[in-house]
Amino acid sequence: TVLREHTLNDAGLTDQVTAGQPGREKPLLAAPARFVVRVDGAEAAMRAEPLVFRETAGHRVVTESVLSAGALKMQAVGTWEYDGALKYDLTLQPTDGKSIEALTLEIPLDGAGATMIHAMGDLLRNTVYDYLPAGEGAIWDARKVSCSDLPANFCSYIFLGNPHRGLSWFA
Repeated sequence: TVLREHTLNDAGLTDQVTAGQPGREKPLLAAPARFVVRVDGAEAAMRAEPLVFRETAGHRVVTESVLSAGALKMQAVGTWEYDGALKYDLTLQPTDGKSIEALTLEIPLDGAGATMIHAMGDLLRNTVYDYLPAGEGAIWDARKVSCSDLPANFCSYIFLGNPHRGLSWFA
């Protein structure tokens, strides 16, 4: 990717992203990105088979991951574009009657590099853009974005970072 280096784990997610001008690169993540899964009332340990690179070309890389957490089995296909965008397709398999209460993607950013936020739901001209408040634990959540047609608390786009680098998520 342009001016970035990604280190991937077997889930096809980032262990680290380093970004910045040559000679002034800095890591973005405080810890590796990961899934947290709750199955039938308990957190289930996530396991991943070794990451497979299906395609490597000058403009993109395609990875494939096979994941499991208790009764939950998943397949992920990641398509990395040259600009650093990752399209992550996650397919969940039937769970034989087990209840999946939560499937959470955690991307822990380094607080020193994530001082600003830009977020939106589905309403035009109704975005959140501000400095992130200091604190520990959850310091912001999607209840602050407005949704009309999307489910409540669904943030369709979020950027966390500073004027030089950051991370965007969109769906």
